[in-house]
Order: sequence, then C-alpha cells, then structure tokens
Amino acid sequence: MTCAGCAEFPDPRTCKKFNNFMSKLFGLIFKSDRAACIAQIKQLGLDGHAKAMAEMRIQSIKRQS
Repeated sequence: MTCAGCAEFPDPRTCKKFNNFMSKLFGLIFKSDRAACIAQIKQLGLDGHAKAMAEMRIQSIKRQS
C-alpha cells in the first residue's frame, strides 16, 4: 500500500510517517512536491501516475516556488 491508499490521513502532510525529517530533506534536495504526487496517484491510480510521469519524462512533481 502507498500513502495514496491511506484512509487515516486524507492529507498526507498531516501524517508523521509521511512528513518526517528525512522525507522533508528528500523533498527539499530534489525540490519534490511529494503531496502533489500522492494526490496524482489518488486521481489517476498508480499505473496512471507512472504513465503521466513517463510521458512528462520526470521522476517527481516539482514544488511551486
């Protein structure tokens, strides 16, 4: 299961497992909007998310400045 399938935390930013120090550091280093990725997985499904990312030739949705 991924964070996208979690029913306990509809907003992953409120989850301590999702929003821990290492995850924040990873997001900062790679300028990744991890919550946007989770939202896209919820919307498109895991396969749809993977297809969209492959079509855009990116590994992560970038944070907006």
